[in-house]
Amino acid sequence: MSLKDLLDEGVHFDAEYAGGLSNHRPMALFALKRLGASDERLAAFDARYRTRLQPMPAAEPWPAGDAWRGRLGEPRAWPAYRSLFVEWLAHEGPDMLAPVLAGLMPGCGAAAFHGMIRSAYAVQAGHGPELADALAYWACRWLPLDGTPPAGDHGLIFEAMQRAAAAPGFGAAVAEVRLDDKTPQRLAREAARL
Repeated sequence: MSLKDLLDEGVHFDAEYAGGLSNHRPMALFALKRLGASDERLAAFDARYRTRLQPMPAAEPWPAGDAWRGRLGEPRAWPAYRSLFVEWLAHEGPDMLAPVLAGLMPGCGAAAFHGMIRSAYAVQAGHGPELADALAYWACRWLPLDGTPPAGDHGLIFEAMQRAAAAPGFGAAVAEVRLDDKTPQRLAREAARL
């Protein structure tokens, strides 16, 4: 099966499994293909990975007239967000990304950045249904790192991110970060040093 065929099958799987772990299937398939994996290798990986996944929940239409940002951060809203983004993409194509990304970026911590990462892979793959799923995941797990401590501790990455953002001095340290074309290299060096 080709990458496109495998991504097409992604509509059958939930965005999470095992109590909150992110479905890495589409991202891993795309990365494997970019690394030169054959269609046979992709199919073999997929056969193993999909055994852990849960089926997609029942479709749910987006309520007519509701503002799209109205359910940000509601995990159970994934099916409704998926329907919304499928329709939005069908009507506006990639032009819809500018307003959607502007609304989602303040909550880019969603699912430990998986919503944003998955969206980027979907755009690179040029796969509309995967992009709708990725944006829906980002929206339903929307997470601003605003200093609010986590509601629980289940050992998930996003909870550690919330704890770090709630630490004294975090906001001041973030405000001092210079963002430019050298930022990724500086962050990588600092992370390696730490």
